[in-house]
Amino acid sequence: MKALAVFLAVALSDALWSAWITAVGRHQPALAGIASAGLVLCGAFVTMAYIGDRRYLLPAVMGAFVGTYLSVAHG
Repeated sequence: MKALAVFLAVALSDALWSAWITAVGRHQPALAGIASAGLVLCGAFVTMAYIGDRRYLLPAVMGAFVGTYLSVAHG
């Protein structure tokens, strides 16, 4: 279950990166700030997960791939 949470948190992080880049490009400071806060939250969760147990690094890497792929394919 924790591996799935790590996977989803990293996938969400990639979607948030896309939202942040778009918001900054459109000069939307509130949306950029919300995306940035979400990035920090997701990043902290994932970092704590795989520092405690390196087995969670693989779900993080897979989440990064899926999140980026979906953001680019549907963005």
